[in-house]
Amino acid sequence: MSNIICYLLCLTSEAVILWIYSETLFVPRHPVSVRAFTIALIFIPLFLISSFRNTGMNAVLFFSTLLIFFMTQYKICWYIALFHAVLMTAFNGVSELLIYGVINFYFPNFFTQSPIGNAGLLCAFLSKILYCTIFFALIYFFRKRQQPDQQQDKSVFLLFLVPLTSLGMMLSFLFYNNELSSVPELNWLVTICASFLLVLNLLVFGINQYNQKRHQEYVQIQLLLQKESDSAEYYQALVLQNENQRILIHDIRKHLASIDALNESGEQDKLRTYIHQLQDSSHLNESLRLSDNQLLNAILCQYTHKCESQHIAFRTEIRSQTVNFLADTDLTALFSNLLDNALCAAGTLPDAFIEICAYTKENSPFTIITIINSCRENPFTGPGGTLVSNKPDRQQHGLGLKSIQRVVDRYNGSLKMYFDLPTLTFHTILTLRPCS
Repeated sequence: MSNIICYLLCLTSEAVILWIYSETLFVPRHPVSVRAFTIALIFIPLFLISSFRNTGMNAVLFFSTLLIFFMTQYKICWYIALFHAVLMTAFNGVSELLIYGVINFYFPNFFTQSPIGNAGLLCAFLSKILYCTIFFALIYFFRKRQQPDQQQDKSVFLLFLVPLTSLGMMLSFLFYNNELSSVPELNWLVTICASFLLVLNLLVFGINQYNQKRHQEYVQIQLLLQKESDSAEYYQALVLQNENQRILIHDIRKHLASIDALNESGEQDKLRTYIHQLQDSSHLNESLRLSDNQLLNAILCQYTHKCESQHIAFRTEIRSQTVNFLADTDLTALFSNLLDNALCAAGTLPDAFIEICAYTKENSPFTIITIINSCRENPFTGPGGTLVSNKPDRQQHGLGLKSIQRVVDRYNGSLKMYFDLPTLTFHTILTLRPCS
C-alpha cells in the first residue's frame, strides 16, 4: 500500500511540474481542458508500469510520454520537443540517484533500519523536491533566452529558500532515524509531513508562475493603455494642425494682398522671405476629409498614407454623426487597433484592400462598424478555434483584440469576426450603443 501511495504522489508531482514547465515556455495547440485531460490520460500507463519496478522500462515510458505530450499539445518543432523530453527524463533520473547517493553516503543505516515503505517515501519526496527546484531554475533560464530584452525579476530566487528549507527539514529527520524507527506512529507522522512539504513546494512554484504570468499581462495592458492615450494626444495634435490649415487657407486673401503690396513697393527681399515662409508652413499640407469627426478623420488620414505606402486599396464610408458619442481615447483605441489588425493581415497580399464602414442602424440607437480586409489564410487556428495573430512579437498577441473588446463592452455592444474562405477576406462587425 505504501508503495502505491509513493508512486501515485511521485507521478502526480511529475505531472504538475510538467504542466508548469510546458505552460510557461510553450504556446498551446488546444484548450486547457484538452491539455489537462491529456496529461492525466498519459500518466495512467506510467502508474501501471511503475508497479513492475523496472527502472529501464519506466524511463523509456516516461520519455515517450513527455515527447507525445509536447508534440501533440504545443506548437513546437519535433527536435525541440525531443530536447525537452530528454532533459526532463535525464534530470528526473539524476535527482533520484543524487538523493539516494547522498542518503546512502551520510546515513548508511537508513534503508536497513527504517521500514521499507517509509524509507522509499522519504527518498522519493526528497528527489521530487530537488526535481522541482531544478526545473524552476530551468524555467527562469529558458524564459530569459526567449525574452532577452525583458528584464527578469531576480527576487524569484528567494523562492529557492522554500525547497532548501524543505530539504533541510527532511534531512534532519534522518538524524533521528534510530529513534523514529522504533515508534511506528512517528514514522508515519514524518512521512505525512514530508508529503505536505512536497505539495507545499509544488504550490509555491505553481502560484509563483501564475502570478508572474498575470503580472506580465497586467503590465502589457497598462502599456497598451498608455500607447492608446499617447495616440489620442497625437491625433488631437493632427486635428489642431488641420484647424490651423483651415485658418491659413481662410486668410490666404490677406496673404495675397500683403504679397501684392510688397511687390508694388519693390521690396523684393521681404517679398521672397514672405513667400518662402508660406511655402514652408506645415499648415499648407494637404488634408483629406474622410469623416466629419475630426479625430477619426485624422486617424483615417494616417492609415490612408500607410495603405498607399504598402499598395493597399483603402476605402471608407463613415456616415455623419455616427461615432461622436465615443470618448477620444475609446475612439482611438477602437479604430487604431481595428485598422492595425487589418493592415497586418492584408500587408503581404497582392491586390489587397481594406474597407471600413460606420453607420447608424435605422430606427435604433445602435451604431454598426464593419471592416472587411484581405487575408491569406484562416486565422482562427488557436486553441478551441480562437484567433491567432501573425505579429512577430508573441508578447503582443491578443492585446489589440482585448482593447477592442474593452471598448465594445463599455458601450454595451457586441463583436463578431469571421473568415470567408471563398473570397479570402476577414470580416469584423461591431455593434455599439451610446451610453445613456
